[in-house]
Amino acid sequence: MKYKFSRSLKLNYASVGDYIKASKAVTIELEATKSHLKDSWLSGDQYYKTKYGGPKRTVEQFWKWFKVSLLDFVWGNGESLWRLVRFNLIIFSLLTLYDIFKKSVSQLNVLEIFEVFLIKVPSNYFGIIIKQGDQNYFEYYPNWLSLLLVITRLVCFGLLMSIIIKKYNRR
Repeated sequence: MKYKFSRSLKLNYASVGDYIKASKAVTIELEATKSHLKDSWLSGDQYYKTKYGGPKRTVEQFWKWFKVSLLDFVWGNGESLWRLVRFNLIIFSLLTLYDIFKKSVSQLNVLEIFEVFLIKVPSNYFGIIIKQGDQNYFEYYPNWLSLLLVITRLVCFGLLMSIIIKKYNRR
């Protein structure tokens, strides 16, 4: 009910041109969807047992909930630029940790760690090659990690464009 009501509110707000309230209605709609999907695979209520009973349907509902939750975490399902920035900062943190353990912990100090986190890792993530001597600083990355970073960068750029177009398309 909450999902249907918020969807109706979103359409009503959008039709009168109040896109700020329409965005709030979308947020409520997404939370209601997430809550329903979580209850559909986890709840012991009779309604959910009858409608989504059985292991196959439970796994299907879990998978739907997982996808919605993951997309909500990564970019707020298109509603939050901050979540996309947070996701990229988490990637930078993981890559910094990888760098610390790969380059030996004893040689790094706090300033070097900040330099890696704030300059070297973002530069590599965005495709700028940093030289250390005559070789690439991130030469030690395995091929699968480099490929994963390129794919992640392209997907995040697409998500950013989607957020920007969505926000400015309404005006």
